[in-house]
Amino acid sequence: MSAPAKALLEIDELSVRRGDVMAVDQVSLRVEERAFFVLVGPSGCGKTSLLRAVAGFEPPVAGTVRLDGRMLAGEGVFLPPEKRAVGMVFQDGALFPHLTVERNVAYGVARRPDRNERVGAVLDLVGLSGYGGRYPDELSGGERQRVALARALAPSPALLLLDEPFANLDAALRQRVRLEVKAILDRAGATALLVTHDQEEALGLADRVAVMAAGRILQEGTPQEIYRAPLSLGVSQIVGDGQLVECRIADGRARHPLGETPTTLPDGEGRVLLRPEQLRLVGPGEGAAGRVLQRSFYGHDLVHLVELEGGPSLAVRSLAGDEAAIGERVFVAVAPGDLPVYPAPSGEESAAQ
Repeated sequence: MSAPAKALLEIDELSVRRGDVMAVDQVSLRVEERAFFVLVGPSGCGKTSLLRAVAGFEPPVAGTVRLDGRMLAGEGVFLPPEKRAVGMVFQDGALFPHLTVERNVAYGVARRPDRNERVGAVLDLVGLSGYGGRYPDELSGGERQRVALARALAPSPALLLLDEPFANLDAALRQRVRLEVKAILDRAGATALLVTHDQEEALGLADRVAVMAAGRILQEGTPQEIYRAPLSLGVSQIVGDGQLVECRIADGRARHPLGETPTTLPDGEGRVLLRPEQLRLVGPGEGAAGRVLQRSFYGHDLVHLVELEGGPSLAVRSLAGDEAAIGERVFVAVAPGDLPVYPAPSGEESAAQ
């Protein structure tokens, strides 16, 4: 049996205040060595403040940050960014426009005797050998981000922090560049902490994910755990295309328009979470009847919006070719398996949603 992975970054009860707001509120996290850890949440939830506190740009008001056992912040210690052995890639890359690619990458290793060899090695790692003499405005958006990554990796940091690094790229380029970055970091054996509001990015890149809202961590786990079994209504709304449908809980069963699912919740009103890919169009009498209101085509698949008779409207994801006409009467069933069930939200929670 293999030994458990070492926790490289340890954050304990960390709090960061911005003005009158507690941007980070008693957050604890462990990031294992060589892991790609992603913090996901809506804008303003505190994820960038947390990242900046780890980098040394924001002083915490409470809690501690340790890297490889060394105290970075807390207990009377607050190391400046340059003393932390932490690299950072910003949303816009933050390259120096007047410097060549080579000189941008060399910026953090200018005093190393092997500077030229190190710059060449990281440019090769990110697939930009031969680009050293170019300037940032001569590069594509994806190339600029790879230069920013090379610059952050050049000093061989113990930890790499990435602040929404793909947000300024167009959709097609974003998908390609983030996969390239993940492959580069895997080859480098790097430990990375990325923050994003993009749930697809979080689920597609992460070894582990933490979902954040209002300065707190709501849930942490593997992407599969977070997506398939969100612990709360809040997490279900942040991660995935969740559809919350009213249900009635009685005798350990949650009864909803598409059937029933087991639950340990007490009797009463509840909500069941349905994902579009868990639903399917079936033959007459095999599911709940409804009528197609809309149809959205995405090439490899399509989504029908179906209004159930006497019930809610549900998005149903199907393979391309399994098309129903707008206005057509169809039948909807849910795939076998347990579904997440939650208590009905309180009045305050309902207003927030």
